[in-house]
Amino acid sequence: PESVEAAAVLLRSSERVLRQSSSSSGSRSSGNVYNITYLAMVTPEIDPRWIRVIERVGYTIKHLNVPISVEEISKNNKALANMINLDGRLGINEMTKIEPLLFGSDYHRVLVLDFDIFFHSSYEHLFDASTLDDDTVALGWTPGGVETEPMNGGFLLYNPRAVNATNHRDNVLDILRKGDKKPTSGWGGTRYGKGGFGGSSMQGLLPYYFLHVLNGTASKRLDRCKYNNMDQLEPCKNTPYRQVVSNHFTGGCVKPWSCFVENAVVRRRRGRRRLLQDDDDTGASSAPRAIISGQLKTRASGGKLMTPSNDTTSSISTATDPRQQHQPDLCTSFKEAWWEQWTEMAKEFDVPTDRCGTLVAQHLYDNLL
Repeated sequence: PESVEAAAVLLRSSERVLRQSSSSSGSRSSGNVYNITYLAMVTPEIDPRWIRVIERVGYTIKHLNVPISVEEISKNNKALANMINLDGRLGINEMTKIEPLLFGSDYHRVLVLDFDIFFHSSYEHLFDASTLDDDTVALGWTPGGVETEPMNGGFLLYNPRAVNATNHRDNVLDILRKGDKKPTSGWGGTRYGKGGFGGSSMQGLLPYYFLHVLNGTASKRLDRCKYNNMDQLEPCKNTPYRQVVSNHFTGGCVKPWSCFVENAVVRRRRGRRRLLQDDDDTGASSAPRAIISGQLKTRASGGKLMTPSNDTTSSISTATDPRQQHQPDLCTSFKEAWWEQWTEMAKEFDVPTDRCGTLVAQHLYDNLL
C-alpha cells in the first residue's frame, strides 16, 4: 500500500506542475503541449484488487511479463541468478524497466520513474526533440546519489523510436543472459555493477551497455541535481529548491510515507499493551508480559532501520511553502511539498488528513466494491 500511496502522489504532483505550467504560459490556451499518459507497468503476480486501486488513483495499467527469467540466467551464471533477486528493490522484476524501448508504436518518449519520485516544476521539456537531440540517442539518464552508482534506475528517459531502440533492449537482455559478471570485477570486468545497489540488474547493466559497450553514443546524461535530486553529494545538496524539477526519496532523504508503517506498528503495540493491562486488571492473566521494542526494518523505508516513537512527525518542518522562503535543508523542502500534495489527495478521497495516519491507498483497497 505504501508504494501505491507514493504512486498516487507522484501522479498528482505531475498533474499539478503541468497545470501550473500551462496556466502561466500565455501561449497555451489549455492543457499541455504533449498528450501525456500515466502508465503503471504491472507484472502478473500483482493482486488484482491492488490493480483496481492503481487504476482508481489515475493510472492506465500496462500489463507486462518480465522479459527474462532467473532460470535463463542460471544456465551460465548460477551465482548471478541467485544474487539478482536479492540485489535491488524488485529483483528480476527490475528488468521490466527496459521494456519501454518497445513502446515506439504508441509513444515518442517514455519517462520511467520509481514511485518515490516527486515533481516540483514542469518536466514537459524532457519530451522535446532537443532533449534527446539525435535520432540515435535512445536513453536519457542521471547518475545515482553515491559514487558506486554511475546510473540510477529510478529516472530513465527513453526514446523508443530511436535508431536500434529494439536492438538495444535485446542486447541488454543478452548480456544478462550470458551472465558475464563477477562480484570482484563487475560486468565484463569493467567494474560496472560492482558493489552498487542493483548492480546485478538495471543499475549495472545499463551503464555497462550504454557507457562501455556503446561508449556513450546512444545515451545522454541529464542533470542529476535538476531531475533526480537525492539530496546527496555535492553540488546537489546545495541546489536551490526552485531549480529542482524532481527529487528522489532515497539515500539520506528518507521516504516521508515511511511513517505510516511506523505509526501502524506503534498503534498495534499500544493496542497490545491495552489488552495486557486489561488482562492484569481483571486477574485473567498474571503471567509476566513483554512488549518487544527497538528497531524496525520496513520495506517502505528502503531497508533502513528506524526506531518507532510516539512522535513520528517530529522531524517534519512546519513550513507550509518552502518555495517562498530560504530552506537550507533541501530534504525538508522536498518532504513538505510531498505532504502538501498528499493532504490534497486525502481530501479528494475523503480520508482524514492527519499525517502518518490513514493511507489513502489502503482506504481505497478496503472499500473496493
